[in-house]
Amino acid sequence: MANQNKQQLFDHYRKSAAAAGMSHPEGSLTCPLCWEPTSFDTLSVEHIIPGSVGGNRVVLTCTTCNNTHGSLYDSHLSQFQKTKDGFNGHGTLPVKLEVLGKRVTANIEWGDGFKNINIVGEASNPAEVAAMQADAEAGRFGELNLTINYGYIKNRFQTGLLRCAYLSLYKCFGYEYACTEIVQVLRRRICDMNQETPRLGSLIGELRNGAVPYTDPYFIVPGNVNGVQFFMVAIRLKKQTESYHFVYMPAPSDRSDEFFEMMERCSRDNDGVTLTIPHELVFT
Repeated sequence: MANQNKQQLFDHYRKSAAAAGMSHPEGSLTCPLCWEPTSFDTLSVEHIIPGSVGGNRVVLTCTTCNNTHGSLYDSHLSQFQKTKDGFNGHGTLPVKLEVLGKRVTANIEWGDGFKNINIVGEASNPAEVAAMQADAEAGRFGELNLTINYGYIKNRFQTGLLRCAYLSLYKCFGYEYACTEIVQVLRRRICDMNQETPRLGSLIGELRNGAVPYTDPYFIVPGNVNGVQFFMVAIRLKKQTESYHFVYMPAPSDRSDEFFEMMERCSRDNDGVTLTIPHELVFT
């Protein structure tokens, strides 16, 4: 079944590439991520959104991109949602605990109305653990300071979301979308973490405090601001709990060159502000 699915995807994207004016030797296809010609045997079926956070739709990428991006980006999406779970009472959060100058490693259960802290002895300095215990037994108490280890890197997390959004649109529109220059700017941004533009903070955010009327791992909403067309790709990350994030992506058009400037301007104008958008404007 897996080989049949791979062949179907390969045949579909060969037709898409031809429609976009791209030519390939027989039995090969351009990887949508690194943009290198890749033989059928070295293409792999890859989740658009990692299976570890509830993804189930797939595309073809080269084996190298599949493996490399799994550690670079997918693990950070998974760890983000694991941390979300922890703050909602599922599992524990790793922390550094400091009291009266003594520091130990601990896990915290973040329940509804309670916090349980358990010192991890094998990960802590035994002398610090003993000194902290002696302080408690002697009735010496001080301010408790917790440093939470979120376990993910923001840039890699955001790049992972951008990658999910790019692949979701590639699945929908194929090479006709991916080969346009403005989309290639984002593809190169995904493949090179050293690039700083376009700035990810102007394209990415989190959907909060609202019911989402879909259960799919992602959905795509077209938009238009003053004639500049774009897509809002909403991405669901799911473990014990779920969170929704959005990525603004360009829609190729006569004014697509204004897209990044518009996103930066919107980000500056609304820096630190929670925007309330009526439900019906997005989902109807």
